[in-house]
Order: sequence, then C-alpha cells, then structure tokens
Amino acid sequence: MLKKIIKVLLIENKRLDACIVQEMLAQEKNIKFKLKFVNCLSEGLKRLAKGGIDVVLLDFTLQKNKGISALSKIHIQAPQVAIVVQTIFADKSTAVKALQKGAQDYLIKDSLNSDLLVRSLSYSVEKKNIENMLRESEEKFKKLSENILEWI
Repeated sequence: MLKKIIKVLLIENKRLDACIVQEMLAQEKNIKFKLKFVNCLSEGLKRLAKGGIDVVLLDFTLQKNKGISALSKIHIQAPQVAIVVQTIFADKSTAVKALQKGAQDYLIKDSLNSDLLVRSLSYSVEKKNIENMLRESEEKFKKLSENILEWI
C-alpha cells in the first residue's frame, strides 16, 4: 500500500538543486513528501542512523564520497531504506552498477521533472517495502523450518 507521507533524505551538495527537488515534490497533490536536506554524506549517514527515513535521494557527484562508494556506505548503514540516485551523468554502465549495488532507480538531472521524480520515489519506497517484507518472511520461514527439524 502506497504511503501518503514519504520521508525523503536528500543528500545533495548544491543548494539550488535541492531547492529544485523541493519545488518538484511540493507540486504533488496525492502524496506528501517530507524532505530533509543535507549537503554531505557524513551528515546523511548521521541522519539515517536516527531512523524514520523512507528513501534517500543521493546526488552521485558529491564533493567527497561520490558515486558507488557513497551508495555502498548508505546501503550498509540502512539496508532497509530505498535509495534513488540522481546525477548529471547519463552513463549506462554506472547506472547498472548503481542498481546492482542497491539503488532502486538512477535518474538523470537534465531529464528530471516533477512527475518522474514523484513516481521514482514512490515506486522505490513501495519496491523496498516489498523486498523488506519478503526478507522478513524468508527469515520467519527459515526459523520455522529449523524448529520443525529440531522436533523430528
């Protein structure tokens, strides 16, 4: 079930780009986005540690800790949180690597509009929620199987 409020952590080193994202999300009528903006990965990781974030919108061109390195650190810190990458680079191989490393989507800033951003964030949250539920179900099934084997 799609959330009516999605909590977004935007890790972006350009204030203007952060304002553009905020404006795009504000245009959405059906879903409310609560946006928290930080301008570096270390601040983003601190915020993630507090919990309560549904999706990270990660700029792939941060000053330090950019690209796959930043994505990996976020995924390790909060594997249950969806991650959407946004970048100025339309490189297919980097996009594939990002998706393989845990990103839910890879967006090109020059092609970004409000509808695409809203759809990407909301779908990514839903997909991640389904993945998390599946993982929990698998863990319960494994424990149940182990308990049954102990009884035999």
